[in-house]
Amino acid sequence: MAQDMSGAGADAGGTTVVIPGEMAARVDRLPVSGMAWELALLVQVGWACSASADGISARLYPFIWLPRHVMTSFEYSVLYALETGISILIGGYVIGWLADRIGRRKALILSSVLAGMFIWPFGYVTSYPALVVLSLADTLGFAGYLAVNVVYMSEIMGPAVRSKVIMRAQVLAIFLLAVVLANLIPHYWIPGEYRRYLWLLAGLNIVVALVLFWRMPESARWLEARQRRDQARKIVERMEARVMKRHPVLPEPDLTPHQVVAEEKTHWLAPFGRRYVAVTVFLLVVMVLGYGGSCSWPKAATTAPASSSPWPHGPRRPPPPSTCSTRSSASGSSANTPSSRVPSCSPAAGGASAPCTILRPWLPSLS
Repeated sequence: MAQDMSGAGADAGGTTVVIPGEMAARVDRLPVSGMAWELALLVQVGWACSASADGISARLYPFIWLPRHVMTSFEYSVLYALETGISILIGGYVIGWLADRIGRRKALILSSVLAGMFIWPFGYVTSYPALVVLSLADTLGFAGYLAVNVVYMSEIMGPAVRSKVIMRAQVLAIFLLAVVLANLIPHYWIPGEYRRYLWLLAGLNIVVALVLFWRMPESARWLEARQRRDQARKIVERMEARVMKRHPVLPEPDLTPHQVVAEEKTHWLAPFGRRYVAVTVFLLVVMVLGYGGSCSWPKAATTAPASSSPWPHGPRRPPPPSTCSTRSSASGSSANTPSSRVPSCSPAAGGASAPCTILRPWLPSLS
């Protein structure tokens, strides 16, 4: 029976009740299983696919928009700030709020759909106002994953399982994002097949949404916290049935430490209240100014006429603006030689550039 705890949630701006945590206890007793790995990998692959659409301007501006004079460097900087800053903040807030209202499962599916819907138009739109709208809309999906993915995985696994499964799934997702989707494929497809690349990202995100719809259950903890116990019980029973195929005997659930705290109502302006406003503003500044890092593109690499390019099909795909530097040959070649005009990766600006730096010597030259 729910116990009313009036005033316990006053700091959060809502009314808090405590209900028995039977479903949480039954979830926490489940051992490491194929089901846990499947759900964690599905969610993390969704994160990687949505993240590959984040900051897409960094991959399109130097070799697609700049040669066609679609926008100025300042306008590009605004787009990049919208994608990696403002949209992240808005999406994290809105989809995080939705995840509490409609459920973790629906919020993650919506995030994949948003990432897939708004990435492919970048290959066809040249109107700057339209690109501003797309830059805001496209990253909402990635922001939703940032807000919800770890919450969901923590709710469907017990403490003993999380440390073994979640971290390894995240490592795989980071490899998929940083090496394959954000570096290796663009290296060969941009600029010549950049539209195919955008359609690939769109298709992957939509496929992830469909797989999540088919295979991912709702969080039983979330359902129990909203007193939807019948639905939570059915989901837990299905989870237990899958685990018992490999582990026929499960330990009895320990109900004593499990109480689920449910916030029935929280004001939508709570992140901007006295308790959280400083953190909210600080995160906005960090995302806009620090998330993408800084870049100084060599003039020769971005403004050289097509006839002087050392590559028969255009220049090689550059790294993101946060990791740009100019590579010169060991013999001290001049700024006009082809080797010194190739944008290269430097790990000094952030860990995301490390895979590009490692792979660069083994990638075949197009010269």
